[in-house]
This record gives sequence, structure tokens and C-alpha cells, in this order.
Amino acid sequence: DGLTGLKSLGIFGRNITPFPATDFQDLSSLESLWVYDGAATKIVVDSFSGLAGLQVLTFYGPRVITIDPGAFNGLTSLDSLRIVGRSIATIATNAFDDLTNSD
Repeated sequence: DGLTGLKSLGIFGRNITPFPATDFQDLSSLESLWVYDGAATKIVVDSFSGLAGLQVLTFYGPRVITIDPGAFNGLTSLDSLRIVGRSIATIATNAFDDLTNSD
């Protein structure tokens, strides 16, 4: 209840493997999500379920190792997706299929 109106969230320096599917479902007002310093090494299907209002998603850091198909399902308002880092080992062929608005 306390975070339902949160607009921006930054996750720093945590090794989250895999990136938590559906853990953000109660943050429906979230518009911007920044993940820093290797916090995500695997992004699985429906990782951002419930974040239909998310407009900006940014990954900064040394690695995002794997992006599974369907990882970005439900991000219908996403305008900007940035993955900045040194290595992405595996990106599924259809990992970005649902991102029709992103730059």
C-alpha cells in the first residue's frame, strides 16, 4: 500500500538473478525504473508485469547476461528502453516483440 503511488525507482548494486518476475505488480503508478551496477543478470518472462504505465526503463552497469522472450510483456506505455553495459550474452530472438513504442 505504501508504495502504490511511487513514480520513480532506482535499484543499485544488488545481484538479482533472475530479475524478479511480477515483483513490481503493486507499483502500477511507476513511470521510470533504473537498474544500476549489475543488479540484473537475467531478465525473465513477465519481469515487468503490472507496470503498464512505465515510460522509461534503463539498465546501467557491467552486465545484463540474458534477456528471455517475453521479458518486456505488458510495457504498453514504454517510450524509452536503454541497456548500457559491457556485455549482453544472450538476447532471445523475440525478446523485444512487445515494445512497439520504444526508442
